[in-house]
Amino acid sequence: EYFLSANHHLRKYAESQEYEHNEKAIEILFKALKKDGANPIILSRLGDAYLNRVTYGYGEQWLDSAAFLSSKAIQEHPEVSQVWFLSGRVHFMKGNISEAKLHFTKTLELMPNHSDALEQLGFILVNQEDFKTGIPMMIHSLRLDPRNYKRFENLYGNMGYFLSAAGLY
Repeated sequence: EYFLSANHHLRKYAESQEYEHNEKAIEILFKALKKDGANPIILSRLGDAYLNRVTYGYGEQWLDSAAFLSSKAIQEHPEVSQVWFLSGRVHFMKGNISEAKLHFTKTLELMPNHSDALEQLGFILVNQEDFKTGIPMMIHSLRLDPRNYKRFENLYGNMGYFLSAAGLY
């Protein structure tokens, strides 16, 4: 019950960037943690909400909170792909690209069709000029989640740059 409601608000936040949706998700996730504090998905979704605060300018201090949650979740649930993905996002946002790459790779080992991890790892590889591996990963992520307009925009909005940098255009 809590998880579905929190997910709804996180999706609404992603679509609208309206601060109150993210804050409502955090409020709901805190309630869920009181009932099941060890649930790795709840921990990772709360970490996602904290990263939303950082991404959209609500304060860098939330990056440390997300890092704490991801570390705790990995220690308690190393078999869950979503906790590795959260940790990858945290490392990426901190500028630890090699760690982010390792954590996105671990996510994909646990869940090969994790569309967000495919996109993020593909993005890192493309920026490291490994176009042959990175672009297909990003395209595959879009095929897995074709209604994600931000993913579509990220991939195809940058395709000219990718092809030019790869010497293909």
